[in-house]
This record gives sequence, structure tokens and C-alpha cells, in this order.
Amino acid sequence: AFLAHGLVATFGAKRVLVGGLGVYCVYVCSYLVAVFSPSLRKPATLLGAALGGLAAGCLWPAQGAYYARCAEAYAKAARVDRAAATSLLGSYFSGLYLLGEVSMKLLSSVPALAAVPKLLYAVYAAAAIAAAVFACSVDDVDAAARTEAGPPPWGRTASSALRLFAVSPLARCLVPMNCAFGFGAAYLNGYFMAAVVGPGVGTRSIGFVSSLVVATAAAAALPLGRLGAAL
Repeated sequence: AFLAHGLVATFGAKRVLVGGLGVYCVYVCSYLVAVFSPSLRKPATLLGAALGGLAAGCLWPAQGAYYARCAEAYAKAARVDRAAATSLLGSYFSGLYLLGEVSMKLLSSVPALAAVPKLLYAVYAAAAIAAAVFACSVDDVDAAARTEAGPPPWGRTASSALRLFAVSPLARCLVPMNCAFGFGAAYLNGYFMAAVVGPGVGTRSIGFVSSLVVATAAAAALPLGRLGAAL
């Protein structure tokens, strides 16, 4: 994640975003390899997990930079405050993102797919690749600024998050929320679904039950985003 800021400053948010999605495709496809080749299950999933972490560390900072540029452009075009534009677009993003997550989770509870794991993982791999290909068509929103200013020193970009954390109380306030989210997500996906939901209602219902949590968040994203813009 620290190096990703330098990558974004050098190559641009779009390129790093597309690259991160491409590596994410390898992560998703590693499970497809594990299903088709049981002898390769362990090395494939371990390698995929490592690459998935690397992709996430680059993808999320690039996504944030791309999103910030889009919010700035929207605020200028719509003649609204940048904070209001960020809040509104953030609610749209959250709603669409969580809708996609709900859809992917529900797929694992579709009887025709749940009965054939190879087909299910093939669908997931195809969806990941399609998303990465689609991302290639989005605008390069920071090309002009990157060309005019040139990339800043990597050391300064890599330490920018630490400097912000040191000087901004608002940034430090995010720590408890992120810790709670990390613990809650790990508990829900890593333990609760397997130890409680699986034995209680069946493993094929795990996707449906887990989607309820995400669906609730998706339904709340738009009204909470508008509320944030109003406040």
C-alpha cells in the first residue's frame, strides 16, 4: 500500500487500477485451478492469496485517487461543493459495489451452480476478467496533471499516509472503525459462516445468508450518502 502511492503518482490511477484488477484475476483464477487440480490446491491458493493481497494494496489507493479526481470533476461540472459531490458519488459507488458483492455471494447458493463447483468458480473467474477488461475503457482522469507536474519523489508519496496520520485527528479517528471492520469481517467470513451457518442451515445456504449482511449495507448506502451530503 505504501508503494502504491508512488505507482499512482508515476503511472496514473487508471493504469494502477487496471493492473491491480489484472492481478486480482490471477487471485480469483487460483481457486479455479485448485478446483480442477486437487494436487495443486495448496500452492495455487497460497500463491493466489499472496497476489490478491498485493493487488489489493495497489488497487485501493489507485481507486481512491481515481475517485477523488472524478468527484472533483463532477463538483466543477455540477457547480456543487466538493464535499457534497464526494458524499453523493460515494453513496453511488457503495451501492453498486455492494450490489455486485451481493450478486456474487448469491451465486454460490444457486442450486445449479452450487452443485457444480467447477462451473461456479469458472463464473467467478469470467466475471473478474470481464471487470478488468471493462476497466481498460474508463477515462485516464489524471493524465494531464501527471504530464505537467511529473511524478513526485517515491519517498514522499510512500510516507504521505503516515504524515497525514500524524497531523490529522480525523485520520486517526478512522483507526477504531477499520479495526472493528477488520475483526467483524474476519469473524463473519472466517468463523461464523463455517461454524454456525453451515451446520445450522447447510453449506449451500452460506452465500444467501452472507448476502443479507451486504444487502443491508447496500440498501443503506444511498440514503446515508444523501444524509452525509445534507449535513
